[in-house]
Amino acid sequence: MESSETLEQLAYKLNALRQNPATRRRFPKEFWDSLSRLAETHSLSEICRSLHLNPAYVKDKITKNRETKLPDFCEVFAPFSGSVTIELSASGIQAKIQGPKECINYLIPLFRR
Repeated sequence: MESSETLEQLAYKLNALRQNPATRRRFPKEFWDSLSRLAETHSLSEICRSLHLNPAYVKDKITKNRETKLPDFCEVFAPFSGSVTIELSASGIQAKIQGPKECINYLIPLFRR
């Protein structure tokens, strides 16, 4: 499926998938890839309304379909004062977390696979 697919084009392809017994109950990865790209420019409610899909199901599929990318840059600075500063940068988004060293314990699960 094309990367610049419109909502109308995706709706047309979804109708074809629903009519095919092989794809009626399980849509191919390409469909979810296209839907994920479309979700970057359209609201979830607009997509679900147009495609007649359950919003909770679509949100779950989009989340699972997107690849988890590790930050491009990760710096951890832990001075002797008992506090920690963590700076993250990924895809043009930057975050800075400051707090006691114990806050790292809450972040560790986010980076496990």
